Amino acid sequence: MKCNRCGISGAILVRRYSGESLCRECLLNSLFTRLRRSIGRYNLLEEQDRILFASICSEADLPALQMMVELEEKYPRSSMAVVGVSESIFLAKRFYLDFFPLHPPRVSSKWRAMALLAREASRSAKANGFSKVLMPLTLDDSVALFLHNAKIGTPLAEVIDGQLVLGGNSQPPIPLTAPFFEIPIDELLLAHDAKWKPSDPVLRLVLELESRFPGTRFNILRSYHRLFRASSSQGGKH
Repeated sequence: MKCNRCGISGAILVRRYSGESLCRECLLNSLFTRLRRSIGRYNLLEEQDRILFASICSEADLPALQMMVELEEKYPRSSMAVVGVSESIFLAKRFYLDFFPLHPPRVSSKWRAMALLAREASRSAKANGFSKVLMPLTLDDSVALFLHNAKIGTPLAEVIDGQLVLGGNSQPPIPLTAPFFEIPIDELLLAHDAKWKPSDPVLRLVLELESRFPGTRFNILRSYHRLFRASSSQGGKH
């Protein structure tokens, strides 16, 4: 099967939501383009940022950090380190980055654990002079988080325009950015020679919906963004 972009044989992916066939190199280039577009469109990162990459113990952590390291090489005024639980130190060692350990309380819910880690990561960023916390949340994570919120009836956290907004009245001291929020996790992993096998039930639901109805993830993302903006607009009128 030929790649629709470069024309060579050996496409590894057919994007069912668009019909496009891509080889590994063109897939990775496409993901970089989407990442840079999200960063620029929503002003998520700046050239001089000190970025604290928050490991959320996800399959996406390693490929997301690898992409960010490659991206950062083009911006010598920026810098990056890793924050997370002790098991995440291997990420920092792999890319020769500083590591800041966290000790958030252990909870059974994947999404509550992520929200707690995000808040702790922001506090660590403030204490150590970082300007942004980068959460490697993908398109699937963003949609799953929205569905989880709908299930429990309260916003634990939401990814809005590439920003992770935590539930509750107080927001963390350092902004939480999520520049991978428009990138499907299966594409991110496939571009780095890995496959996605979600264990979380909400992520499995997202995968099932996408398998049955290609494009569902993007449709849900756009829909809840529209709902959020409409709600914010109405709230501002009172």
